[in-house]
Amino acid sequence: MEEVVNALTHSLDVPSPSFPMALQTALTLELNVSDPEVVSELERCATGPDRERYALSALRLGVLALRQARGELDAVVVRDAGQKIVQELESVFRERGGKIADDLTTALSHFFDPDSGELPRMHFIAN
Repeated sequence: MEEVVNALTHSLDVPSPSFPMALQTALTLELNVSDPEVVSELERCATGPDRERYALSALRLGVLALRQARGELDAVVVRDAGQKIVQELESVFRERGGKIADDLTTALSHFFDPDSGELPRMHFIAN
């Protein structure tokens, strides 16, 4: 998730802060826009408040899209990690389940086997 955001900010030449930032109610931001698609779209609006509102709306939309993308990636990462854990547990249970069954069979035979078990011998000695 963080790699995607870092790649996006790097490809857009946007510095990503390495420290927590305090929330502000307003932030003055002066941008030099050089992406041809963004320039073309911004030039469709008249210079002044209309263009500024449009740019702010586009910026907000981009921020919301990045947040959503991070959330979706988080869900994918969590789901994939969960599936991996389940697969590893299934493998361990299969492997150890067979050993437990073998150990239980051996222990039960040790006590209850009619020819060599401890319980039949005790019964035989008592008689």
